[in-house]
Amino acid sequence: MRYFLQISYDGSRYHGWQYQPGSITVQGELEKTLSKRLQRDVKVHGCGRTDAGVHARIFYAHMDFLEGEDVKAFRHSVDRMLPTDIALRDMCPVEPWANAQRHAVRRQYIYRIHSKPSPFLDDYSWLVEQALVERETMCELLPELGKTQDFRAFCRKADQHASTIVRMQSVELYQTSEREYQLVFTADRYLRSMIRLLVHGLISVAIGELSRNDFMKALYEQTPLPHLKQAPPQGLYLEQVWYRDDVYASV
Repeated sequence: MRYFLQISYDGSRYHGWQYQPGSITVQGELEKTLSKRLQRDVKVHGCGRTDAGVHARIFYAHMDFLEGEDVKAFRHSVDRMLPTDIALRDMCPVEPWANAQRHAVRRQYIYRIHSKPSPFLDDYSWLVEQALVERETMCELLPELGKTQDFRAFCRKADQHASTIVRMQSVELYQTSEREYQLVFTADRYLRSMIRLLVHGLISVAIGELSRNDFMKALYEQTPLPHLKQAPPQGLYLEQVWYRDDVYASV
């Protein structure tokens, strides 16, 4: 029977989600633990990929599970066997054809930013010490991003994508404390490094290093900004993934 595994992980010491020979990855650690517990070779398929250093509060992967096992006991035992920076939070039965990647309809990422050095935040948020003197200008850009359009200018290796059109549903900014902010992105899919490139561009506008017009020109003319970088990985979190209702098995 097929199950969706709901996991969370701190990506700080991992070379991303996807298995890579010779590197420590979340998928590699999960498959190794599942294989040890079941005494057979186990492969899982994730809902997407996260880069090195990126975190996930909720991430889904699917696997085929032999009937007869006590699922609750299995989950608890695997959770205890996993490294402490990976947690198996839940297991949900799904239809035999369900695919954790292809059948996701919406994904949400959060990017965290803080403005004062902190031993509790520096490894899990981007420290931006420059004043956000053009914060309002940056906020004016967010509705322009929250629609279906071509994000070719804000992705790496655009030609490797079959399409660079993304149905972005919303981009929102929240101030969570005096010195902490969150940018929340909700879309059907994302391109390679898209969010980190967008965040760097938006913050460049907010601190006055990039004009609103130059940002909009890059977006609408699909022309990458010459000096655009990726925001650091530690501020990025996969927050939620939604699926079609019909993927879930009736039990």
